[in-house]
Amino acid sequence: VIDDFAHHPTAVRETLRAARKRFPSSRIWALLEPRSNTLRRNIFEKELVQALALADHVVLADVYRKDKIPEAERLEPARVVSGLRSLGIPTELGSSADDITQYLLPLLQSGDVIVVMSNGSFGGIHQKILDGLKSRNMLPNHRSLSPVKIG
Repeated sequence: VIDDFAHHPTAVRETLRAARKRFPSSRIWALLEPRSNTLRRNIFEKELVQALALADHVVLADVYRKDKIPEAERLEPARVVSGLRSLGIPTELGSSADDITQYLLPLLQSGDVIVVMSNGSFGGIHQKILDGLKSRNMLPNHRSLSPVKIG
């Protein structure tokens, strides 16, 4: 489980490239919370689709505090999901960290890499995933849970 400060499609792209390089034989799951002022807007929607397409699977959360962005300027997650699916990338839209975690955990396999991208807490999803993996005995108890440097 990798935590990344995602704030722009370029950062998302480079993080996923680094993950692919560091874990070449792993399935890469990209979990993205559009939270920055840049990612919450639709100006880079196409670039975001291209960046996320570097993952094997994508789960996109709803736009954080979307009511603070005018609708005409707001990122439309359904368009991002549609764009990724048209490229053959399995993609889901999640409403909350709990919902995303419940969706994700049964699908994970040994060796999968989960890249959690947000510039905020993402509803505590990191710990929820780790707790879920522990409860499914997918993490050895003796293993240290520390950030992985991929860049």
